[in-house]
Amino acid sequence: MSASLSGVPAIVEASPGNVVTLPGSGLTAGPNASVVLKQQGSVRAEWSQVPDPFWVDTVLASTFTGTAVSFTVPDGAVSGPLVITADDLSTVTLSLRVASQYILAADYLGEGTDTSDLAPAGQPLYTDGGELDVVLRRASAYIDTWLGYAVRMQPRFETHAWRKSRRTYPFCFPVRSVDNFLVRISNFQQATISPNDIVINQDQRYIEILSYAVASYALLGAIQNLGLIANFVELNYTAGFSMLEMPPEIRQACAMIATELLIYRRLNRLGLAGLGSAKQGQQAFDRRSEPFQVPQPALELLRPFTQWRAG
Repeated sequence: MSASLSGVPAIVEASPGNVVTLPGSGLTAGPNASVVLKQQGSVRAEWSQVPDPFWVDTVLASTFTGTAVSFTVPDGAVSGPLVITADDLSTVTLSLRVASQYILAADYLGEGTDTSDLAPAGQPLYTDGGELDVVLRRASAYIDTWLGYAVRMQPRFETHAWRKSRRTYPFCFPVRSVDNFLVRISNFQQATISPNDIVINQDQRYIEILSYAVASYALLGAIQNLGLIANFVELNYTAGFSMLEMPPEIRQACAMIATELLIYRRLNRLGLAGLGSAKQGQQAFDRRSEPFQVPQPALELLRPFTQWRAG
């Protein structure tokens, strides 16, 4: 039976970190089964209509059940054709529109800003979504830059010093799962701890190895002896929020930044970009310093999330 989808739109919209499940038939698992997002790699310039010669194809982590296929939209993904291949090599192709990480265009309230003049999806300059999608993605990038990490759910890899308390403090929370926990004692000695032997403390932002799990290793003495060559932890884990559970503070900050970006664009279109400063309504811009600044109320909403980096 050839692969096919049922009840799925021609364009599927999702955000980085989202798990997308598409129902159908003939979606058989096997070594040939794959989900490939094409035209990835270099991010296109916002106003460029020239295809980027550095685009590549990205294989997405996926699961085939015969009647459905699920995949995770990776961090940094951009919109492009999605090719689903079943184990019998039959394929289905549709479009994946990668939206903002923190707020969708349909949810944007605009803080009273008129968005009727924005280009819709499908225009030559915005083939991967409407102009508002572009602005919201940029607002999300400002949030990531200011926080120093992405709040959206995604896999992460970190190294940490081994502690006698058996506790490790990941940089980002909430931790959804610990995928691999390896204690490296030297270049030749290591101990892999099963995720089942790890407790996640979300409130105090640490993960802890159960004492009996450490005691079960013959390398216990080597681990506790901090005088050896290397005693550190290699940690693979998944952390962050999905779109459905994104904190309202993040959504609101993203909307504020997007509103500021839209007003800044409108001033440019009115030919005011050359002025040293400009003001529209309650929004003032000083072009003698930075061309754009994240509004202070948005930073105040984001400030509590800066404390989540335990360091």
